[in-house]
Amino acid sequence: MVPFLPLEGSIPPVKREVPSGSATNGIMLKAALSYARRGWPVFPCEPGGKRPLTPKGHLDATTDPRRIVTHWSRTPDANIGVVTGSRSGLLVLDADDPISLETLELEHGKLPTTRAHATGNGGTHHLYLYPAKAEIRNSVGKLSAGLDVRGEGGYIIAPPSRTNRPYEILDRLPLAKPPAWLLTTLTRLPKSPLDASRRPEPVQSSIPEDPIPEGQRNDRLYRYGCALRAQGFGYENLLAELKLINARLCSPPLQTAELELIATSAARHEPGNMAPHPDRRTLEALDLIAGELMSRDWPGMGAKSSRDVYAALIVAARRHGRMIPAGVRVSIGLRPLALAAAVGSVNTVRKALDRLRLAGLIRRDDGNRRGAEAGAFVLIPPAQR
Repeated sequence: MVPFLPLEGSIPPVKREVPSGSATNGIMLKAALSYARRGWPVFPCEPGGKRPLTPKGHLDATTDPRRIVTHWSRTPDANIGVVTGSRSGLLVLDADDPISLETLELEHGKLPTTRAHATGNGGTHHLYLYPAKAEIRNSVGKLSAGLDVRGEGGYIIAPPSRTNRPYEILDRLPLAKPPAWLLTTLTRLPKSPLDASRRPEPVQSSIPEDPIPEGQRNDRLYRYGCALRAQGFGYENLLAELKLINARLCSPPLQTAELELIATSAARHEPGNMAPHPDRRTLEALDLIAGELMSRDWPGMGAKSSRDVYAALIVAARRHGRMIPAGVRVSIGLRPLALAAAVGSVNTVRKALDRLRLAGLIRRDDGNRRGAEAGAFVLIPPAQR
């Protein structure tokens, strides 16, 4: 990790006196002033968290050094919020799922290298130049599960802040322009989210029961929203359910604007045509499998295609896999698997699947297959091999 170093340059003189040993000598204040000199408005957030400490949240963000000194004099260890969108010129890809990010790049090509930060939950922020002639708002899961976007009306927590772990600068590179395909995806207008004429009753097993802590709110509510959409919920009813869950279980609750973005993302799926999201036990098993994928050596011929097919199976299982005694079962056809893995041909997929099976990473499970249904595979967790 690259240690945080404030940008060079003089700080405009500040006449307001601050007690010796306070925020003026602290790393958080110096970093906040550094971001402000870049033209990135900043504001303080609670130490160890993301909740704004100012009355209007990110709307109170500023580049005025005197106001910044005032903020961090009151709370020297406050985390640093940086506004995204047109005010700062920042468009941020928030990647919590490296497999989803890798799959996205396999489909569209590598993202341009740009400034990147490690986040407090183990993900990464990829910072791009905000496009001058487009309006890109925040989105949750619009690109893929675990890939969020921070644009107009949003903000990020910046290094050297800390939540579960410290935020750190990974690549101190100039901001790159986002690729054309990314802008096309993010600016594409959703279909009109017409509501269903009759409100369906949600499946009780899909309703969250445990408190949803900060850091998991967007992801958990998006999954629940997708489950509701799969049951035929329209936008308005879906949003109403999310508001109920948000008020009852989220700590602290998300703002209404954030809930509207989540509901919009979930409503883009075809109603009643989406498998229920995997349960917590399945996702925990997939986390172990994905962790091994990232650290595993893949020697020999066909190693790359085997790895890519394995990654595509994990991504598919995150969407509609389910836990069985032997592992995580996922159903997918060979042609869709070839497209998801970007390996070129069904024959290449067959060879990769054979290598994965011989390595003990997967097995076929076609016992209940009928007619032209897609085949099924079982991803075997490390502890069960």
